[in-house]
Amino acid sequence: MKRPLVTVVLLLILITWAQADQLFVRNRPFKGAINRTGGKLWVELKPLMEALNLPLQGDDQSGYWISKDPAAVAPGAGKFTVEGTEIECSGPPLCVPLDIVAPLLGARVVVNKDMGTTDVSLAPAKGAVTAGGQLLGAPYNLVEYNYPEEQVAKDIQPALNQAKEEFKNVQFVLCNLNGPAAALMKVKPTKDKSYPEVVLVDGQGNVLFSLRGNHVIAGGLIKELRKHVKR
Repeated sequence: MKRPLVTVVLLLILITWAQADQLFVRNRPFKGAINRTGGKLWVELKPLMEALNLPLQGDDQSGYWISKDPAAVAPGAGKFTVEGTEIECSGPPLCVPLDIVAPLLGARVVVNKDMGTTDVSLAPAKGAVTAGGQLLGAPYNLVEYNYPEEQVAKDIQPALNQAKEEFKNVQFVLCNLNGPAAALMKVKPTKDKSYPEVVLVDGQGNVLFSLRGNHVIAGGLIKELRKHVKR
């Protein structure tokens, strides 16, 4: 009788641990390594920078850094700096403490103790271009509006999947105009809200093209992206 009880206790411990470490970056599950050590949440550096769409420079031999200075010096193997400030690291894989690195990156961290989740997002600066509350800071941002799930699966999703595979320098943003973040939008759909629409904007919010309707998007998305996106 003791063995089943021990098994149940271990399962509860594992479930609690897993729930406590649910990390989301820009509303998507974080795909890198995470661990809690010394009261800090450590997250894998490269997947974090990729998820935040930030320009990480360097490699394992020279170290990694983020800097606006083109003459920035590599920090050395196993190290990471943000604008010259060295961040404590652990690993491998190379991980950084989220509570320390987030403010330096302009990111916002929200911890929901009831749900056992941690959410990381880029905090838009005053006047920043946003859609659905998400910062549109990438060179190209494809904003997807009003997508009923059945339409996405049947008509639109294949084109979106191809676009995500082919255009690595495009940030894909899904917006629900009925959600609470809709009020924060500075880039809005160019048509009415009756049909799905995609809008490509640059980092300054200039609309490069828009497509409206399932069949129009499915048939024209890749063609328009190839016309407007420089790779």
